[in-house]
Amino acid sequence: MTKIYVKNTDIKIFEKLCKKFPKIQKNDILILSKRGIYKIVNDELFLYKLRNKQNLIIDNKYIITDFYWKKLKNPIMAIPYEHHVLKISKEEYKITDDIQFVFEKNTINDFYFQTKNTNIEKVINEISSFLSNSK
Repeated sequence: MTKIYVKNTDIKIFEKLCKKFPKIQKNDILILSKRGIYKIVNDELFLYKLRNKQNLIIDNKYIITDFYWKKLKNPIMAIPYEHHVLKISKEEYKITDDIQFVFEKNTINDFYFQTKNTNIEKVINEISSFLSNSK
């Protein structure tokens, strides 16, 4: 899934705009290790490895990444001794059928748009339109 970060934008603009859209609240627990991220799915522990489908694209207003976490097929039996548990509270707002705005709350907050649409130019135009409503 492609993530699109908007440069030099205050989160307060998004908080105001997103109130108009349906929200899904999620709480994730990630177990970070040198091998990757572990997640519990249906009472089984799985390892996820970082993958990159495409290079990072940066322009004047947006940073676009195609990094994603690929779940390995077989469950893992133990958590590595060296690990860190990260709890993330996530709010997802459905902006269009193709685009969600995601706000991750943790020690460091993160916010971005995400999409499965491969037509990035179209997605950027829709995000620009969305942001123009803040003015």
